[in-house]
Formats: sequence, structure tokens, C-alpha cells
Amino acid sequence: MQYGAFVDIDGTAGTPGVATGLLHISQITHERLSSVAQVLQAGDKLKAMVLSVNIEKGRVTLTTKKLEKEKGDMMRNKQPVFDGAEAMAAEWLARSGPEKKRRAGDVIDEGDTDS
Repeated sequence: MQYGAFVDIDGTAGTPGVATGLLHISQITHERLSSVAQVLQAGDKLKAMVLSVNIEKGRVTLTTKKLEKEKGDMMRNKQPVFDGAEAMAAEWLARSGPEKKRRAGDVIDEGDTDS
């Protein structure tokens, strides 16, 4: 979609997704994007961090930009971002304090995009 990518959240490779999350275009990278296709294509496997979950509305909000070591890493080469996703998420949580730790920071692995 022009405003972001829907990600089929899948905890186990090869099984149907257990939920769908939205990776808004503004949450893909710190750099400005004119389209999601600059970074992601439908069917791409990715890792993303959960920003929020609204069970009542069935919404999961995701980010990959908080996993970037340097601004724009997702545009230059996204694989190192995914390779270091767990470490970057842990750093973000350590800086964010205990309130955020209860609500966000899980890394979703093996999600499929539907941009």
C-alpha cells in the first residue's frame, strides 16, 4: 500500500501467519521514502519490532527504523538491520525504561510483507 506494508506475522517458518501488523511508511527507515517499494517488495521476509498492540481493534504496529544502527540503513542494505534486530531492540528497550518494556520491543521474525 502507499502508506505502508501489511506484514503477515509468523513465528514459525512455513506456517500461516498468526496476525497481521502494519509497518507504516514512516516506520521503515529514518530517511524519507516516496514509496514502500524503495525498500520492501511483496513477499519479502523481514524482522520488525512491535511498537504497539491493540487487541480490541486487532492492530499490531511495527517498526524497522528503530532497528537501524545508522539512519538509512534499511535503504542501503536491509539484511544487516535484520541480522542485528534483536540486539538493537534490546538497546532501544534499555533506553526506553520499564514502561515501554511491557508494551513494545518484541522482534517479529520471518514476517512476510504485502506492500
